[in-house]
Amino acid sequence: MPLEVEGSHFGAELRALIQGLYASGMTQPAISQFIKNFGIEISEGQIHNLLMGEAKGYTEESEAILSAGLQEAPYIRVDDTGAKHCHKNGYTTHIGGQYFSYYKTTSSKSRLNFLKLLAQGKEGYVINDAFIWHLFEAGIEDDILNTFEAYKEKKYGTQKGLSQLLKRLGLTSKKLQKVCLEAGMVGFIQGMLKPGQVLLSDRAGQFLILNHAECWVHMERPLRKLVASSPEIESEIGQVRKEIWALYDQVKVASLTQKGKKQVLAAYDALVAREVVSPGIRKVLDAFKENREGMLKALEHPGLPLHNNDSERDIRGMVKFRNISGSTKSEEGRSFRDSLMTVKQTCYRLGVNFWEYLKSSARREPIDLATRVRQRYQTATSPP
Repeated sequence: MPLEVEGSHFGAELRALIQGLYASGMTQPAISQFIKNFGIEISEGQIHNLLMGEAKGYTEESEAILSAGLQEAPYIRVDDTGAKHCHKNGYTTHIGGQYFSYYKTTSSKSRLNFLKLLAQGKEGYVINDAFIWHLFEAGIEDDILNTFEAYKEKKYGTQKGLSQLLKRLGLTSKKLQKVCLEAGMVGFIQGMLKPGQVLLSDRAGQFLILNHAECWVHMERPLRKLVASSPEIESEIGQVRKEIWALYDQVKVASLTQKGKKQVLAAYDALVAREVVSPGIRKVLDAFKENREGMLKALEHPGLPLHNNDSERDIRGMVKFRNISGSTKSEEGRSFRDSLMTVKQTCYRLGVNFWEYLKSSARREPIDLATRVRQRYQTATSPP
C-alpha cells in the first residue's frame, strides 16, 4: 500500500480537503454534507476521526513554530480574544511575528498564563536583571530590589525553590510573592528569547513584560471615543489627532532611515506638553508622556511596526471559529483547532500554499514550517 493511505480508508487529497474545510470554519456536520454531495459516503464520526488523527502531528509542528519564532524574530506581536471550551469561557492568545503565527486557548488570560506560553512547557525561575527590572516596573520598594542583588544569577528549577527563598527573606505577602514568581519566570524566559527581542501589544496588563513596545493605534483610540461638549473641544480633538498621526509618520520614517531622531524626540515632547482645554485630551497626552519609551521603541529597532493591527488580523480566524462552532468539547479538539490555525496562518506569513501543505502532510511528507520560519528570519537579518 502507498504510504499516504496506510492506516486510512481515504486518500491524501480527501483527508487534506476535510482539514482545509475545517480550517476555513466549516463545522463537521457541514463538511459531511458537503462531501456527500459529491457521492462520497462518509459519516460525521469518520470525519471527526480523520481530523483528530492529525492532531498530534500538527500540535508538534505548532510548538516547533513557536520555538523558532521566539528564538529568531526581532519582535513578536501578541493579542487575545474570548473563546469557549466545554461551554466555559476562556481565551485564545496569539503570539506572532512577520513570518509566523501561534495560537493557544486556555482558561486564563493572566500574566502568569502568558509567561507559561512563552516558556513552552518548561519551568524555571532565574534572578537576574530581567527579574529585578520586572519588580521595579511593578513598583516594588528599592530595599527589596537591593536585597535580590545578592542573589543575582541564582536559578531554581521549580516554584518551590524560589518560594523558599522568599520565605527566608521574610517576603511573605501574597501579592509580593506572586510578583516575584512572575519576575522569576521573566528571568528564565529571557534566556529563551532572541537577544533584544521586542514585545508589541495593546498594553493589556498581562503583556507588559520584558522589552515592551506600545501600539499607536490603541494609544490614540480614546480620542476617537471622546464626546465633544463644545465646538472648541471638537476642534481641539481633531487638531491633536492630526498632530499625533503626523508624528506617527515622522517616527516611521526616522525608524526606517535612522535619520532625524532628534527632531522626532523634540516633536514628541512638544506634543505631550501641549496645552489643551479638554481633560479627556489631557489624559491621553499624559498616557503618551508616561509611555514615551515604548511609543518610540521603533527608533532603536528599525522595522518594528508602530501598531498591533497584524496581530488583530491574525486572530480573526479564531473569532470566526468561535462564532460558527462555539465551544470545543475535548482537550484533543481544542489542541487540534489551535495547531491547525497555527500552521494555516504561518503558511500565509511564509507565502506557502496552505492546500499544498495539507496535501504534503496527508502524504506523510510534511513541509517543515518551523525550519522555514528560522530560514526566513536568518535571511532577513543577514548582511547583504
